[in-house]
Amino acid sequence: MDFKQLQSFLADWYETDPKEFQLSKSAVSAIENPVLKEFYFLFGKLAETNNPFSHSKSIYGPLSAQDHFLPYLDLKIDGDITIFLIENQGNFEIGAKGVSLNGFVAGLLDSTEEASFEDSGVPLVELLAANALKETVLSVDDRHRSITIEDKMNWIEILNSESSQQLRYVSRDEFVSYHITKDLIAFGFSNNPDFFALRGMWKKPPPRMQLIERENGGRVETYTSEATKFSKIWTTASIYFKKLFRLSKSNR
Repeated sequence: MDFKQLQSFLADWYETDPKEFQLSKSAVSAIENPVLKEFYFLFGKLAETNNPFSHSKSIYGPLSAQDHFLPYLDLKIDGDITIFLIENQGNFEIGAKGVSLNGFVAGLLDSTEEASFEDSGVPLVELLAANALKETVLSVDDRHRSITIEDKMNWIEILNSESSQQLRYVSRDEFVSYHITKDLIAFGFSNNPDFFALRGMWKKPPPRMQLIERENGGRVETYTSEATKFSKIWTTASIYFKKLFRLSKSNR
């Protein structure tokens, strides 16, 4: 999936003009990498903390649910790397280097203790598109009042009639399947989708409680929490201290 296809899909998904996602060209002029610059020009507002596509009662943003796309003004510089995405617990970071067309990753569990940035071997366009799709799905994960096995089977049946796209969101060997229709989008770590988002769900408030059925017959009740200043500070702080811990290990 390229940026033009991603733009078309997201504009339809959010029922808006794609210009509503854009930052100004002057705002992103300081980004050195041309691919990353284009991404933030086209989709930068979706990464902002306050944007019209987030629900005020949800802790999630369109590009900040499981992992976190950094808002443009919060992009981090590490040597010649511009870091744009941080895993939700700070276990890995993804960045762009100079004018390289590949993405660079640091901190994967099978990487060195120094957590230095290494060429992922994956085109930056693919990493950006894959992560944007993933966050689009997970950003509404708290809107389901219930998810039953029957729901999942119905969704899988619908999506299996469509061709899936195999994209890599971290490394060259880790493919994720993305399934997209006009009213349903999902992704999975196998050929079958595991996480689902329905059209219009981004407009809905999260329920106080979710009921999720497991395939082994169990049920799980989860309580959703509203976005608060504390939750946002806690998320930022946990990522910061995780990074400090990795750096202290590399300096031993």
